Amino acid sequence: MGRKTLSLLAAGLFAGLPFAVAAQECDGQLIDTRTVATPEGTRVGELQLYYDGATGRNCARTVKGGPAWGSQTTTAVSLGVCSNREDRACNHPQMGPSDPALFKTDVGVYGYHAGPVSVPAQGRCIRAAGYIDYPINGARNWAETIYGHCGG
Repeated sequence: MGRKTLSLLAAGLFAGLPFAVAAQECDGQLIDTRTVATPEGTRVGELQLYYDGATGRNCARTVKGGPAWGSQTTTAVSLGVCSNREDRACNHPQMGPSDPALFKTDVGVYGYHAGPVSVPAQGRCIRAAGYIDYPINGARNWAETIYGHCGG
């Protein structure tokens, strides 16, 4: 069964199910989520963070939901390892060309999700961000961020 077939199958099943159903491409266990919503509370997606204890890797995805599900708009996810091992706020993630293995991003025009992206993060804090460009009430560009998860 191809990826397109799976996406269509998931679209048919997704309407009444939790966001986790659509996010089975990350290895490990789901450890955190953040709802991506408009200021009025319309849920347009979810940022999902996974951790795989066997490999020490974190993985993230931005999954569309609600009225954004299936809409072909810019959707993104990024995941980075913080520069300081104890930086729970992760204000200064270690990113850029000096060590691209510690920062990953996926940006594109997607109907269902961006990602997965993963980084080696055992014993390090991370920052994950999800973004969905979906017009509602004249506004667009909904985002959410997860900081911390300094385990391992």
